[in-house]
Amino acid sequence: MNSIKEFFSKKFLKLIKKQKGQGMVEYAFIIIFIAMAVFASLGLLGNALGNYFNYFMTLF
Repeated sequence: MNSIKEFFSKKFLKLIKKQKGQGMVEYAFIIIFIAMAVFASLGLLGNALGNYFNYFMTLF
């Protein structure tokens, strides 16, 4: 009976450890996609934002 309990407890612990690693990978993918979206939007809106910032600075 103890060997069955030990077997399943080891499998359960391995499953938990494996899921934690998967969670970190998922968070890394989310961060990468957000960074790509930020860089793409800055590439598209970079000149317009730069012009607006320069206009704003001339007001002072």
